[in-house]
Amino acid sequence: MIAKKSVLVVDDDIDLRRVLGRYLSGAGYSVSEAINGTEAIAAFREHPVDVVITDMYMPESDGVDVIMRLRSEFPAARFVAMSGGGFADSPHVLETARQAGALCTLPKPFTRASLLETLTNCLKPHATDTMDANVD
Repeated sequence: MIAKKSVLVVDDDIDLRRVLGRYLSGAGYSVSEAINGTEAIAAFREHPVDVVITDMYMPESDGVDVIMRLRSEFPAARFVAMSGGGFADSPHVLETARQAGALCTLPKPFTRASLLETLTNCLKPHATDTMDANVD
């Protein structure tokens, strides 16, 4: 039996975490959650996952900090950075996330299909360059 791929969803918005959790669980992923970067770093250290999907704007420790700190400890870690929802500098923040080590980006709002496609691409063995979601 093939093990489920695991995903850590990091966002301070509880509603978004729940929706993403339902989408991902429904697609066969094992999902864990963190409410901010500090919690995400601790959770990953305790139980590394296949992919971390992180929001960029969060209290305590933002998405860039999560990516940089975990990449320094776990060079093979994979990250999807997400941002948007009215922030004018979201494209800049997502580019910063790429430079920090995010493999893929998801500008908000995004569709379920875009989320799953991005995650699939990020998990491919040859996925070494940064990729953007094809937003519908």
